[in-house]
Amino acid sequence: MAFLLAGLAIGATAVALSESDRNRYYDRRGSLSFLGVRQGSEVYLDRVTGVYYLESGYDIKTIGKPGWHAHPVDRMRLRSKLEKHAPGEIKWLDFLLACYAGRERELWNTLFKRYELPREPKKPHKFITEALTYRFRRERFEKYEKEVELWEEQKSKAIEKFREEHKSWEKKKAEFSTSDTIDEIKIQGKNLVSRALSGNTIFLEVTPKTNLYRIKVPAGASEGQLLSVSVEGKTVQVAVPPGASPGQEIQFSVPNAPVNSTNTSHQAPSSVDASVKSTTSATASDTAPLPPPAIGSNEAQSQKK
Repeated sequence: MAFLLAGLAIGATAVALSESDRNRYYDRRGSLSFLGVRQGSEVYLDRVTGVYYLESGYDIKTIGKPGWHAHPVDRMRLRSKLEKHAPGEIKWLDFLLACYAGRERELWNTLFKRYELPREPKKPHKFITEALTYRFRRERFEKYEKEVELWEEQKSKAIEKFREEHKSWEKKKAEFSTSDTIDEIKIQGKNLVSRALSGNTIFLEVTPKTNLYRIKVPAGASEGQLLSVSVEGKTVQVAVPPGASPGQEIQFSVPNAPVNSTNTSHQAPSSVDASVKSTTSATASDTAPLPPPAIGSNEAQSQKK
């Protein structure tokens, strides 16, 4: 199916290579991906530029333009059709869309007529009807008229369904395009660069992940026991890890609140009010913030993850 459809579009989309372009093509053909043979032509894909090459003896043609990519919604739509009608041709999905680039509506109409539009009933052959008697000839034409009437009804329903389906896909395509923020990101990026070069201060929303703290396990605490620790005015629950014994230092993390700053580095609090509320208490000096881990260390890598 993909071969047939692509064949209908090749004439309008394929561009023959010049002598110099053909020589360059032969020089780099080893780096291209061979997709298969279509109507006697070997099909290659340049995965860097996205251009397809059709080689048939000395004749070499290209399909697509460098940097062109099919719309994600069009890919989903065509994939759904291929999975339903020709699952073995899914590998030609992008090639087929490249053949119909800018003429996607023609592709959808072709698919509809080939697979979803009911077949028109055949009119009784003249030689067959002449060999029949008048009664059988009349019955045959009456049957044909009923078949045409049913076909007209099915045809109108299929066309209406196709139109509704097309509107739905076009709506998804429009919503996808409006929700895409690539252009906005590029504009914001240019604005940030221009502001930075002009010397203006740029304030960014920065959310540090966590701050790490150490505390000594109080006397009488056992493995798995929850300790209530007060850090920066809020109480957190810290479980005594397996293997920890009284007097041994353990560490825990506390999420930070978002801050607005031009400095994105991780900083520990300058002062910490921390205490342990359990059967045996610990002094505030037993708890101290950990310094930020060294860049490139295992601790920094794990904290980044």
